[in-house]
Amino acid sequence: MSGYIRREDRLFDPTTGALVGYIDANGNEQALVSGAWSYFTNASALKPVAAALRNAPFTEVFINGSGDSLMQFGGDTVGVYPYSDALAERAGFLACLRRHLNARLGTPDGGQWIPAEASVSDTRVANTNGATVANWGPYNAYVNGSGTVTGRNARSLNASGANITFTVFGRYVEVEIWENAGTYVGNMNWTVDGSGGGTINSNGGGGATDTYRTVRLDLGTDANHVVSISWASGQNLITGATVTRGSGVVTRRFGFGGSSANNWAALNSKVLRTSLQTNRASLHIIRDSYNPWNRQVADGVTIANYKTAMQSLIDLALVNASAVLLVPDPATSTADNKAIKYAEFDTAQRDLALANSKVCFFDVKAATTTDWTTANALGWKTDFVHNAGPAFNAETSTLADLLLDPRLLVN
Repeated sequence: MSGYIRREDRLFDPTTGALVGYIDANGNEQALVSGAWSYFTNASALKPVAAALRNAPFTEVFINGSGDSLMQFGGDTVGVYPYSDALAERAGFLACLRRHLNARLGTPDGGQWIPAEASVSDTRVANTNGATVANWGPYNAYVNGSGTVTGRNARSLNASGANITFTVFGRYVEVEIWENAGTYVGNMNWTVDGSGGGTINSNGGGGATDTYRTVRLDLGTDANHVVSISWASGQNLITGATVTRGSGVVTRRFGFGGSSANNWAALNSKVLRTSLQTNRASLHIIRDSYNPWNRQVADGVTIANYKTAMQSLIDLALVNASAVLLVPDPATSTADNKAIKYAEFDTAQRDLALANSKVCFFDVKAATTTDWTTANALGWKTDFVHNAGPAFNAETSTLADLLLDPRLLVN
């Protein structure tokens, strides 16, 4: 791309003055991917995300995601056991996006959410000696020992010997705790690799009102670590943790197989807050469309109440996120023979993006393939609607093209 005019990290055509490329985090010239913009409605909503990504070599950039099984899993379906969490963190939508962005930015990969509840499909967490289940954890799921998708719970440390252990590769762990002056007040001790650490004070949140808070633990080095958190006094509730490398893109999955926006909007406020409001993010991605379409009669879904439900989730996400990206589910092999057609849910999401300067819509069908048969022949499908890893990789490659396009940095 020699011969172009360079201004800071952008390249311009010397004849037309048009922006034609940029300098990536490694100092290399890159051409713009012109086609990416056509798949997004209100792409300018992502400007603050693009700006945050320019700082990724120096600090963490958080991207959270909620929605259905297309957000939760990663190339598997309900019947695949016990690989849900491991596979999702390797080949799921958020994992692929994180990998694309970190690879292009030259930043360390691997930062991700870890639930507090141990399960056979997530070996990163273990609970011992009386860490009891509470019923208001983040609304994400795992496949249990019977092969059933099960909602995660928080864990309570309320007696001697109660302990949670996170086995991670990273520099920091941000522990999310829930506090209430009437119940959850106490102290926990933490160690890293059997020594050091300190005390986490669960102070009740200053009153009887439910409060979520994150506590950042410095592990000393960016390496393999075992972080142990043990009961010291009172009663403490941990909903999960985020491991980070100190810089780069970090993702948190809060999807739940079988859920829809209408289900989410009716959830307990504690669950909604921990998944959508507590953990800060530059971008919150909401993925949804197949389940409300498929269950429109059983759930009483209309386009009007679907938009209302989606808008309520958008409003909650924007409490802590700079922008929201709406993503529909891909083409299905199931006959589109219902009163509300499948594409109408895409249109509803697009309408929401057009109505809010902080919301963008990503047409993944147009960006990849609108035909289930073609996608299946490419090895992109695991069943009637769920994606295999290559499909998530293709979707997020286009999304990464847009997020790193310097035209989003131009006012």
